[in-house]
Amino acid sequence: MKSKIRTEKRAIHWYEFLPWLFLASALALTYWIWQNEYDAEYVETERVFEQQIDETSHQIIGRLKLFEQSLYSIRKLFDSSEFVSQDEFNQFATEILHSRLSSGVHDIGYAQYVNFNQPSTYAALDAAFIQSVKRLVDQSQLSYAPVIYAVQQGTQATSLPLFNAFADKQLKANMESAALQDEMWVSNGLKLDPQHTSDLVSIILPVYSHDKKQTKVEGGELTGGIRGWVYFNLRLDVVFKYLLGVDENPSIRFALYDGFQENPSTLLYQNTLIGSKPPQFSARYLIDEHGENWVLHASSLSGFEGMLNHKHSTMIAIFGLLGSFSLAGILFLFMLRLRTLESLDRVNKRLKFSDDRWHFAVEGAGHGAWDWDWDWDIRNKKISFSTGWKRMLGFDEACSDEAIGGWRDIVHPEEHWTVLHGYKQA
Repeated sequence: MKSKIRTEKRAIHWYEFLPWLFLASALALTYWIWQNEYDAEYVETERVFEQQIDETSHQIIGRLKLFEQSLYSIRKLFDSSEFVSQDEFNQFATEILHSRLSSGVHDIGYAQYVNFNQPSTYAALDAAFIQSVKRLVDQSQLSYAPVIYAVQQGTQATSLPLFNAFADKQLKANMESAALQDEMWVSNGLKLDPQHTSDLVSIILPVYSHDKKQTKVEGGELTGGIRGWVYFNLRLDVVFKYLLGVDENPSIRFALYDGFQENPSTLLYQNTLIGSKPPQFSARYLIDEHGENWVLHASSLSGFEGMLNHKHSTMIAIFGLLGSFSLAGILFLFMLRLRTLESLDRVNKRLKFSDDRWHFAVEGAGHGAWDWDWDWDIRNKKISFSTGWKRMLGFDEACSDEAIGGWRDIVHPEEHWTVLHGYKQA
């Protein structure tokens, strides 16, 4: 007959879940701290990126203001005299071009306002020059803005072919707006030199002969005190190189677009080509200055993105994982110790119960027994004697086991050798 082995179910205590609860909580806390630091590193790098594009846009605006101050100084030259000769203008413009503020200026010029219905607009011009202006006359146009003075950067002042700035309708509208509002205006480049028209931007400032408040539009033409316009033609690539510095491997790509549409046809300048992979950071900055809307678009390149190495968040993750598993391991060992102590306590209770039953059986039958204390004093050969054994041999029940002496002392002399022989064989 097969006997069934009786198994006892072990009770599960709360502290057995403690290591796993701690590990789950520590890992969740580590992830939360890591995620916050990871996001903080990204936000900080993004802040640095936006700060750079903000500084660049303000540098562009600041550069325009410096050019505006130079234009006002030229206007004062015209305000101080009824007529400014070409030599006077060339000398003054050459001094500006040789100053440190002229980086990016391609040429400086002056366009005279001429309306043949208003003789005062050309009365101060030389007769020969008036004849040249008259050759520009178009039956559909009464007013003109011939560029009569111009000095280019890096060249000696020379006479340039006469050019009518009003031939460009958009340029004419911008020049008229500048005259009516008495402020600097940004416009497409004046096409003085066909080889330098793709990246030229003009900044224009009106010049008045008398009260500027009298300037107005009548019959589609300017009337009143407008005298002409002084202007700078700017090379944006030179201006940007001056602002950003010359870098063959820039960390940020800057692109300047004319208007709000970002496409190749409106691209005015870019310091490098688009990267081979999508940028991690990009930003747009609207520059609305002096009648012109530009969009400065910046996108990060590999050189800048290398700043985002997540060093601190990685260290937090590593130390967090090590700390979580280490402390969870310590708690697991502590839990095992508690479980072991519980098992030992349970075994000791069973042994005590079994030992009590054995002693009860021996004492109840009136028998005596002795036994080695194998667990603790085998080396000292300590022997334990039952109460019945002591009583049978005439010892007091309260007599200690040590006082009885060795078992050899109480063996009958005739049986001493036989017992000793059997003991040695055992």
